[in-house]
Amino acid sequence: MGARDHAIDPEVLAPRPGHPLLVATLPGRKAEDLRTEVQQAAEAGADLVEFRLDRLSRGEVGRLERVHELPLLHPWVPAIATLRSKAEGGEGPDDLPSRRKLVLEALDSLPFSFVDLEVARDLPMREELRSAEGRRLGVVGSAHLPAGTPTEKAVRTLRAAMQGNEVAKVVLPAPAGQVVREILPALESFRGSPYVCHTTGGAGSLLRVLAPRLGMAWVYCRLPGDRGVAEVERSQVPLDRMRRFINSGPEAPWMAVVGNPIGHTLSPDLQASFLKATHTEGIYVALELTSEEEFMTVLPALRRYGLRGVNATRPFKRAAYQLAKVRSEHASASAAVNTLVADPADPTGFRGHNTDVSALLRWWGELEKAGTPLDRVLVVGTGGAARAAVLASVLHGAQVFVLGRRPERVQELVHDFPPETVHAIPPGSLREFPLVVHATPVGQEGEEGGVLEVPLQRALGSGSLLVDLVYRPRASTVQDLVKAPGARYVDGMRMLVYQAAETFRLFTGTQVPDRLVEEWVAPAAEGVAA
Repeated sequence: MGARDHAIDPEVLAPRPGHPLLVATLPGRKAEDLRTEVQQAAEAGADLVEFRLDRLSRGEVGRLERVHELPLLHPWVPAIATLRSKAEGGEGPDDLPSRRKLVLEALDSLPFSFVDLEVARDLPMREELRSAEGRRLGVVGSAHLPAGTPTEKAVRTLRAAMQGNEVAKVVLPAPAGQVVREILPALESFRGSPYVCHTTGGAGSLLRVLAPRLGMAWVYCRLPGDRGVAEVERSQVPLDRMRRFINSGPEAPWMAVVGNPIGHTLSPDLQASFLKATHTEGIYVALELTSEEEFMTVLPALRRYGLRGVNATRPFKRAAYQLAKVRSEHASASAAVNTLVADPADPTGFRGHNTDVSALLRWWGELEKAGTPLDRVLVVGTGGAARAAVLASVLHGAQVFVLGRRPERVQELVHDFPPETVHAIPPGSLREFPLVVHATPVGQEGEEGGVLEVPLQRALGSGSLLVDLVYRPRASTVQDLVKAPGARYVDGMRMLVYQAAETFRLFTGTQVPDRLVEEWVAPAAEGVAA
């Protein structure tokens, strides 16, 4: 009971317009872990922490007082007690008596300032919790809706959750197209109200980043750290990055990497380190889109919500080329765009760049300086990455040969480059090359079972270097090819970092310090023998 004496009155937690409060969802399943996570959340700038009671065993709920029994390194962060039911995607019970017992036990153990009550199950115990002696408790009326829920139903549920609760919260799976076409316009009417609307899935970062512009009360975040380690919901944005973004003001710019799938990307980590090191305002997130049509309609619409730029990865580089109304020299020459920068002269337009080409030119120069011959280069693949590799090699003065599993795609690529420098090569004509560039998705996350459908090993000899443009491949399919001939192998981490630095300059006008670039590429040893 004494724990209640330290609860913070929910009335003092009202957010300021454009500055939503940040809630850190704690992933711990033991009281000892939760205590450490409270400290991490406080250090990263959380306004509140969410305890997911449904992730705790019954015994651990009874041990919650241990979280607060020792002096904390930071003042106690206002806490939310959440018991997510199985019906709403959690691990807790669905029946009211069991839920009531668990919630009351938790409230008697820790100084919670809010309790999250599911509007479909828990509201009968709302007044009981509020009227308990000595308790000053705010209520979050929440609903986690299933996939396919129409926007109209989500809006009705959000309005209903506002009745009699301090905060109303609705979460639903939704693609970016639905968010832009339907959800964003609907949320305009909630400005000034204590509400939260988040989506889950590949586009889940979108409403979280737009929360300041939409007047949301709270944003739910994950703890800082590597993805998969400190998260409950994959679409949550790291707390420390959101804190810097929120502190920059509601008009701070945001950027994204767009692809499908996109869960494997390191780009948000790279760009976050650049933003922090250079004291530059903004945030960079991953955004999964479902189709080229969605790509072409969603990105222009997001310009009015502060979108500064986009990195396009598989399979949207062709769509990015089409969307760009103005293209850089490298983008035009390669017929591929991987970076879109907001055009200040056009409120919905973008300028297209190919930072992969710039990155590879930088890398090729380093390789040649280190003694790798670049007079003849074999490029395997026909997509956007392959086009960048072909152009960089041509600009570096190489004769380039292109190998692919579909002859018509190879011919289409070769046709876009000078015939005296770029050639198609049939699989039966392969011979050893000093530099071989693998530019297909084989080995990438989501492609673990992929098969390299060309006889690439014929092009590798004891003096060959195989550059795999897949960074940190999840499968060794390509790397294994260098074992028999004794060739060298290196993955595409260096290209990723170099193009990210160039992208950052285009987005922000700020140069990334060389020392920071080297910190990212140093772990990737050049030309390591397999």
